Amino acid sequence: MAITLGLLLQLTVALAAPGPDSGAVRAPLRTLDFPRWEATRLTALMNDTTRRRKIPAIEYSDGYHDRLKVHKILSFAMIPLFVGSAVTGFQLRNKRDAAPQWARDLHGPFAGGTAVLFGMNSLTGIWNLWEGRKDPAGRTRRLIHSAMFLAAGAGFVYVTAVGDNIHTVGKPNHWHRDIALGSMTLSLVSWSIMLFR
Repeated sequence: MAITLGLLLQLTVALAAPGPDSGAVRAPLRTLDFPRWEATRLTALMNDTTRRRKIPAIEYSDGYHDRLKVHKILSFAMIPLFVGSAVTGFQLRNKRDAAPQWARDLHGPFAGGTAVLFGMNSLTGIWNLWEGRKDPAGRTRRLIHSAMFLAAGAGFVYVTAVGDNIHTVGKPNHWHRDIALGSMTLSLVSWSIMLFR
């Protein structure tokens, strides 16, 4: 093949050279006027018969898309739960025994709703992360999102488990608030990584 291409190039050079009637002196026919590195590269390309490996297409199941839809809906429900938990929590912390009854009544359900949401989103997220493990597109972003979300979930589990008994584990009064707000912040950053891509 390389020999054929070389002969074709020589023929082209010979045909393009001025004829005897043009008055110009005809240059002797040379092999190839290419620089040596180009000829070497051309030969290497001609002899390259290795097959290029195709990246296999990643197919996701219908369950993957259903879980993703649930995951997204629940992630938007996270915002009102966080706001409700924070507002009622600040009322309870700042006013203590004088806190309004609505704050006492709603703080527990907001915290419980957050726990259920994080449980469901952990289940759907980890399941989809496993199914999409072979997909290289966006893998780093998915892994960072998952790690941050699971860390925030661990913070919420700790805060919920300790609850009002924060002093019994030897932590100061603001510990509950700090862990909860830190977990909320981590969750929102993790959420925005997937939302704004």
